[in-house]
Amino acid sequence: MSKLSEKGSLDFLEKSGFKVVRREFFSTRFGLRNSLKKVGIPCVLKVSGKNLVSKGQSKLAKDFQNYTCFIKDFKRLKKMDGFEGVLVKKIVFGREFSVLVKRNEFLEYSLSISQIQSNEEGLKAISSKSFPITKDKLKKMFNESKFSKDFSKRGRKVLEDFLIELCSKIKENSKIYSVDINSLFVNEKSPIIVNASVLLG
Repeated sequence: MSKLSEKGSLDFLEKSGFKVVRREFFSTRFGLRNSLKKVGIPCVLKVSGKNLVSKGQSKLAKDFQNYTCFIKDFKRLKKMDGFEGVLVKKIVFGREFSVLVKRNEFLEYSLSISQIQSNEEGLKAISSKSFPITKDKLKKMFNESKFSKDFSKRGRKVLEDFLIELCSKIKENSKIYSVDINSLFVNEKSPIIVNASVLLG
């Protein structure tokens, strides 16, 4: 098995034809300023590496308004075990989802989806279905996942089209063991992948 870094995973998905958050990668202090100019502030600063300590993941991304804060946090991130570099990501708006496609020991794929935020009743759930993924199956998954009532029909269609395309492309590529997208932001125009982890094997 080969686990791609955050940078490698986003690059892989972008080359596969999916819309990925605007980002820049750097590994030295000298690359920081240019990356910030290209992406813009405010943005998100997140470390990238293949063997990062998982328990520190939630503390790696921060939003900043000035260059001084970025310098300070870059120095901290650079000390982390498994550090390969830092991704500067454009802040994205929309409804946030978690998507996981994974292959089991029988070479069968399954799709799991969930809405990150709770719905109006304070509920959220994960729905999982085996391949093949169809529109009818996705409709059931959306209901099981307890999506918010204000999630528009257009937004649901955007998410539906994305999931069908993702599953189709993964099925066509036997090298992909799993694709974990956390987070996927969906608005009424397009889905945007912000964080992802791809495992090949």
